[in-house]
Amino acid sequence: MTQDPASREIRIDTSKPHPARMYDWFLGGKDNYPVDEEMARQLLTVDARGRDMARVNRAFMHRAIRWLSAHGVRQYLDVGTGIPTEPNLHQIAQAAAPESRIVYCDNDPIVLAHAAALLRSTPEGATEYIQADARDPEMILERAGKVLDFDKPIALSMLALLHFLGDEDGAQDIVAKLVDQLAPGSYLVLSHVTGDFDPEGAAKAVGMYKA
Repeated sequence: MTQDPASREIRIDTSKPHPARMYDWFLGGKDNYPVDEEMARQLLTVDARGRDMARVNRAFMHRAIRWLSAHGVRQYLDVGTGIPTEPNLHQIAQAAAPESRIVYCDNDPIVLAHAAALLRSTPEGATEYIQADARDPEMILERAGKVLDFDKPIALSMLALLHFLGDEDGAQDIVAKLVDQLAPGSYLVLSHVTGDFDPEGAAKAVGMYKA
């Protein structure tokens, strides 16, 4: 951990739903509260496929990391980590190549608290967590550079993240700044919710998240 969670008090607000805990509920995890389940169930009334989307996204991550490992990638930068759910990215990567180095990045104290307890690396590799905001790619690059070698290929993972960033956050520029620093042979792994098939339902879900 690049920031010791024991060095400061971590406060988790359980009075209102949180996207990371809701996602954990969709996946059948235990790291959520009744308020998260209630909100998640409300979203299911808008689109009953919510659980399926979360699970498919997770399966995509597993498949992508196995493919990357088979193609020689040994470094991973995962932005927008969320609550670790087993098997997580580092477990997939290090099962294939124990020397793999993984940096997780999120800006949420909930993720920090769970990362401290759940993220364990193989002795040959490295698994680190940095607390930084996706809207600050310069900070992410600086802190990740203490663990990863940016002169060698890196897989940049941004799964189910960018739909939480509005146009005013400059999502396209954020991705460009991160990708521009990657060495030849690197990869971008990205998934994104779309409202193209149900614009009305998507707009309603976005409003519920904002509220």
